[in-house]
Order: sequence, then structure tokens, then C-alpha cells
Amino acid sequence: MSGHLPFRNSGLRNLRVLNLEFNEIVGEITGSIESLDSLEVLDLASNALKKILVSLGNCGRLRTLLLYSNLLEEGIPVELGKLKSLEALDVSRNTLSGFMPKKLRNCLELAILVLSNLFDQCEDVIGRLGGVNDDLNYFEWTIHVEVLALPKLRILWSPMVNLEGSFQGSWNGGCESSEMVNLDQNFFKGEFPNQLIVSKRLYFLDLSSNNLTGKLFGEFQVHNMEEGT
Repeated sequence: MSGHLPFRNSGLRNLRVLNLEFNEIVGEITGSIESLDSLEVLDLASNALKKILVSLGNCGRLRTLLLYSNLLEEGIPVELGKLKSLEALDVSRNTLSGFMPKKLRNCLELAILVLSNLFDQCEDVIGRLGGVNDDLNYFEWTIHVEVLALPKLRILWSPMVNLEGSFQGSWNGGCESSEMVNLDQNFFKGEFPNQLIVSKRLYFLDLSSNNLTGKLFGEFQVHNMEEGT
């Protein structure tokens, strides 16, 4: 399927899942997608979309938003911070830029946040290691502390997206749910975030190729790796 994706006063008010991945949908979503007021899962991955529609923020029941492997430009709309039910957001393998919206801190159900992925999920799905992706998001500044400390955030996957800043104050009281954290090849500086020691679920941590300093506390352990050490 190719062409544009119009939503104009759609009568599909009971539609909960819309999966249009691996098509040739171009440009941007037009019309009133918020008319799909029962929508919970929207998968538009692997198309040729160029802009994240601001009105997605009005899809109040949306739990999963997959936009990876498109041609998305500009930034992540602050309106996505209105999605109080959002659990998974993947905008990797695009050319997004600008600041990470602080209002994502309002997405208190957010469990999976993927800003970049260096390998092609399309290839991985069929069991082959994907090729390295040349199109990378390139954000300015950092991920706000309030976003890092979201209480249900399990997976934060954001390597090589030009993030900077320090971890001072990050994850304080909010990292108990952390399972996978990948922030390698960014520009974080300052001391290692020893706050992560409270996370008994953590089994993958990659902070390589940053500018971190200081010492690891003696009690630092990744609990789910203890048997292999």
C-alpha cells in the first residue's frame, strides 16, 4: 500500500489496533486521527512518513506508538506528553532533531522508550543481524531527569543520539523498574549514576563511550548478573 494516510471524521470509533507497518505511506498523516478515540495500538513503522502528527496527543487511550524506520524530521511533539496511557514509544531509525520534550514526564505509564536503534529491526525479525543504520536521530541537550525517573520505565534504549548532560539527580527513587538501559556513544559527563544499584531488575546496562568519571560504589551489583560473575 502506498500514498498518503488520510483520517477525516472516521467512523471507526471502536478500532483499537491499527497496524500499517511495512508499506509505502508517505508524507504525513492528514485529517483527524483523534477521531479514532478507542485506538490503543498504532504501528506505522517502516514507511516514509516525514512528520509526527501533533494531534496524536489527543488519542487519549493510546498505549503503543511505533514510528521507527520512517523519514521523520523535526522533533518529537510536546503534545505526546498528553498521552497518559502510553506504555511504549519507538521513534528510532529516523532523522529527528531538537530537544527531548520535558512533558514526556507526564506519561506515567511509559515502560519502553526507544530513541535510536543501530540495527535494522526488519532484518532482526527474520533472524538475521541487521545492517548498521546510517539515519540517526540527533537530539539537542539531554533527557530530562523527570523522564529518566518515570516510575514504570523498564527499557531506555538511546545510543548515539547526541544526548549530553549529567546523571546527577537522575533516577533518584525512580529506577526500581529499570531492566535495560543503553545510552552508549553519547556525551554524558560527571559521576557514574550509582543510583542504579537499587534496581534489582536491571540486567543490561551500557553507558560506554561517554565522559563519565568517579568511582563505582563497592556495593554496586547488577543483581540479575550475579550468577555469571
